[in-house]
Amino acid sequence: MVLSVENLTVVSSQGKRTFPVVEDLSLSIGRGGTLALVGESGCGKTVSALSIMGLLPPGFSIASGSITLGGEKISSLPKSKLRGLRGRRMSMIFQEPMTALNPVMAIGKQVAEVLKSHRICPPGQIKGRVVDLLAEVGLPDPERQYWAYPHEFSGGMRQRVMCVMALAASPDLIIADEPTTALDATVQAQILDLLRDLQAKRGLAILLITHNLLAASLLADRVAVLYAGRKVEEGPTDEVLTNPLHPYARGLMDSQPKLTLGQGGTQGMARRLKIIAGQVPPPSQRQGGCHFHGRCEASTDKCQKEIPTLIARSGGHSVACFGAEEGGKA
Repeated sequence: MVLSVENLTVVSSQGKRTFPVVEDLSLSIGRGGTLALVGESGCGKTVSALSIMGLLPPGFSIASGSITLGGEKISSLPKSKLRGLRGRRMSMIFQEPMTALNPVMAIGKQVAEVLKSHRICPPGQIKGRVVDLLAEVGLPDPERQYWAYPHEFSGGMRQRVMCVMALAASPDLIIADEPTTALDATVQAQILDLLRDLQAKRGLAILLITHNLLAASLLADRVAVLYAGRKVEEGPTDEVLTNPLHPYARGLMDSQPKLTLGQGGTQGMARRLKIIAGQVPPPSQRQGGCHFHGRCEASTDKCQKEIPTLIARSGGHSVACFGAEEGGKA
């Protein structure tokens, strides 16, 4: 197993009080596999990713649980050792390439920093290696692009550069945090195709952080649904996206637009979009029981008082919902 996260709880400190941001999260990804972690903004997806990378911001800390990378427990490693793992054994593609890239440094020089930091190849071979990597992700004329600056690139080209930087040291795990944000549909498909091709060639394990269910369906083998810091459902991608068991997962599916072709090839909405009333409660306002009970149409008194545990169903599908424990959907 490349990545194993077991019972991870991450807390946020505000003065003398602490609030759980991610609660009892368990995930695993094998070599060549992709797990999509989906949910609304504020559900704890990015905090989970930053916990794995050892990049939690000030005020956040791991309260319990463990993170194992390639059989080595890394959640308790000192920062100095984690720094050596980042880039070389695990890398992250951030969702804002324009802010993640240094605007006053040439693209090639930024990629070269990764190779220098981890001593991937002799100094005299670094430039050639960077050019090869730029060509591998499909950037045209990589020799010229080596000297270009981020503002000279389109959003899709900048995201390809982020992929290059993540892959430069040949890590085993890639965490892609909303890699298609702010890109048009055609470019989104190109980035997803690129990640899939690179994964096939290199045997990468990928943790995809996204609220884009189409991206999850195109890239992921499995989907885990996160709500207010808790995993509420997990299973094979096709099963979760076509047969969601948890009310929240079903609400996410129902809120996705579906287009249909009419006479003359015109497109229209197949149905009126549904919405999930309310919003994700912030960590400081989460109460006992199921965090979703305040937005759930099927909520009962039991949902408000007790925390549902993940129950395994057939086909590797699991759900945390009292309403689904009887063998059907919630």
